[in-house]
Amino acid sequence: MTTPTEIHPDPFSTPRHEHPPPPFSSRPTTVPSTPYLPPADMVLADSYPAINPSNNSHSVPGNANSLTNAPSAALDAHLWSQRLSQSLSQMANEIATASQALNSMPPPAAQQPSHIVYDPSLDSSTASLEVDVAALTTKLEAMEVKQDALIREVEGLKDLILSSHPTTNGATTNGAANGHANGGENGVSENGTPPGVSAYQELEKKVTDALDSIKIEQGRLYARLLNARLSHQKQTIQPILMTNGKVPPNYPVTKGEFEKLTKERYEALLKSYGLPVKGDTDAKREAVRQFLGLPPIVM
Repeated sequence: MTTPTEIHPDPFSTPRHEHPPPPFSSRPTTVPSTPYLPPADMVLADSYPAINPSNNSHSVPGNANSLTNAPSAALDAHLWSQRLSQSLSQMANEIATASQALNSMPPPAAQQPSHIVYDPSLDSSTASLEVDVAALTTKLEAMEVKQDALIREVEGLKDLILSSHPTTNGATTNGAANGHANGGENGVSENGTPPGVSAYQELEKKVTDALDSIKIEQGRLYARLLNARLSHQKQTIQPILMTNGKVPPNYPVTKGEFEKLTKERYEALLKSYGLPVKGDTDAKREAVRQFLGLPPIVM
């Protein structure tokens, strides 16, 4: 009986595979994604400073033993990014709210010059001065209305006189022609003018003077109103014009200068405006003060 011989594989022969290898392909093989592991020399220290503004106790783990916890570190970094974004959004909202609050606040009052010392007692005097100015303004408006009505009445009276006493070349009137005047025997006055015409001329002159006086006083109202608002010694006095439309000579410039004028200057001002000159220096000062519209001195 023949014993079968053992067949030993040739070590130099090409091995045979039960399953042939896959065909060669130019496409690269897909490498499964794995979390990035930093090298050992890039290990973070244990005392990494906290960065998150909303949670100071949170820190990124980074010791040597945490290299195996890379997915957990990535998750913590993502949470930290969210918290940082929320903190920045909250800070932006707070800044916007503060800006709106600042814009809604009233503007600060103007600062006084350093050389001016604040005096609380001036508040009451300023308030009383404003009340006085308001009352004076009301009175001036009422005076203007009355003056306008007076001017209309005077004009109407003038037209009535002209219509009731017609004249022709200034010769005679109805009463003078009939000899019913108080003049001479023929109804003629001593200067050769019929009495009716003479009376009319005198009345017309008075009416004209009254109208001129009203217009002058009306033109002085605004300057007096400005003078009534003066409260400091260095403020300028508005000039009150005379009947000829000019400013009196040696007119005081400021309120402080007016308070220290001499008796002669007060008398000169009274004469310039046609006012009576009487009394002592204080009385003359008060008379000029009232005419110029200056406020009285508050003791």
